[in-house]
Amino acid sequence: LSFVKPTDSALDVNTNFLRQNYCLNGGEFVAQTNRCICKVGFKGERCQDNECFNYCMHGSCVISSLGLPTCECPRGYHGGRCQWYKCAGHCLNNGWCVIEDSGEPSCSCKDNFSGARCEQNSTEICALYCKILKLEPDTNTNVPLGCADM
Repeated sequence: LSFVKPTDSALDVNTNFLRQNYCLNGGEFVAQTNRCICKVGFKGERCQDNECFNYCMHGSCVISSLGLPTCECPRGYHGGRCQWYKCAGHCLNNGWCVIEDSGEPSCSCKDNFSGARCEQNSTEICALYCKILKLEPDTNTNVPLGCADM
């Protein structure tokens, strides 16, 4: 007697081929639905799309415990996709911005300007001060010499 070894049916061969080759990035082929179950961080019909691809404008993308892409921003950037630079538009009146070790922006102001964001113009403040002094009804108020020119 000779025994005939059963061979895999064409359907089984095709299913095994699909299980091993159809789904990408470690996705699992489910024959009953002809679909892929993707690993966390991948999507698409064949799990071909990396959820993190081009997601963060700056910084690095990681997949959260909920399976969603999230960004870890480098120092000086913030926003859900690290899209905003903290120094952009921070300093006023042509002050220049630097990112401190704390990660927060700080301004260095040009002459005649001060304040956390260089928002105070000392020339305007002095002019306002002189104007107020000149309008004082008390004649004993000493008006500084520089105020005569303002």
